[in-house]
Amino acid sequence: MKALVVSSLAWERMVTAVEKVRERLRRAALALEQAGIPYAVSGGNAVAAWVSEVDEAAVRNTRDVDILSDRLKQPVTYRSGGH
Repeated sequence: MKALVVSSLAWERMVTAVEKVRERLRRAALALEQAGIPYAVSGGNAVAAWVSEVDEAAVRNTRDVDILSDRLKQPVTYRSGGH
């Protein structure tokens, strides 16, 4: 079996992609907290947070940020500035 060599650029892009999603989640959570709006993180980030408690090696990344909020009680519009 031939070994796959990953370039420095590829490694940097992988790290940057994960950091961008984490930053979008952090900004969204901060905005909601500052506005006093209750929310819950859901989807891949919620799963990753739970899995990291159980087995750090099993954590997988996601490209999106999923957040639940009761829009009937607290209408909110948030644009992450992401893709």
